[in-house]
Amino acid sequence: VVDVAIVGSGPSGLSAALTCIKRGLSCVVLEKEHVISSTVSRYPKGKHFMAEPADSANVSFLPVFDGTKEELVAAWQRVVEGVKMPIKLGEAVETVKLGDDGVFAIKTTVATYKARRVVLATGLRGKPRLLSAPGANLEKVQSLLDDPQDFSGEDVLVVGGGDSAVEGALSLANVNARVTLSYRGDGFKRCKQDNQRALAKAVADGVLDVLLESN
Repeated sequence: VVDVAIVGSGPSGLSAALTCIKRGLSCVVLEKEHVISSTVSRYPKGKHFMAEPADSANVSFLPVFDGTKEELVAAWQRVVEGVKMPIKLGEAVETVKLGDDGVFAIKTTVATYKARRVVLATGLRGKPRLLSAPGANLEKVQSLLDDPQDFSGEDVLVVGGGDSAVEGALSLANVNARVTLSYRGDGFKRCKQDNQRALAKAVADGVLDVLLESN
């Protein structure tokens, strides 16, 4: 029986595990993907990570800094290996049940674990929000952008108004894809200010097209 079972190996899960190790608690991290922090690991190649809000101190033991996703994931991997963090990759959690003895039984696709406490750090990226439009299930429609270079010279429609959509559109435009960014809102208020400025410049320079209040 471990003290803490942590579901998910993103920044929250890794931070929780590091805190357990620091406090002398036994733990296990259960990750359904075959890489740690799969959301950040699968950000577009070379994506710049902004550690915001900038006025908030990082109180965890996990290094978080402005840099490329490759730099960030490499730093996290070094920390994980340095403390010999017990991570089980490729194990999706199927059930979590509290026993009569007050101990949780966590069943994964591979094994069963017992823990006195469970931390759910699953994030949101595992189930991307899909379009409810005809053709949304076609192979050419993707919810993740791996390497923008794959779409150089292509016509690409990016749908959304958050940081992911704006950063994806900009990275595609930077490799000479012909990009149109469609958003149902009337502006990009949800984005970080740096992204808003970069997008405004790209539009002014004619690098990409924007369709606001569009579905």
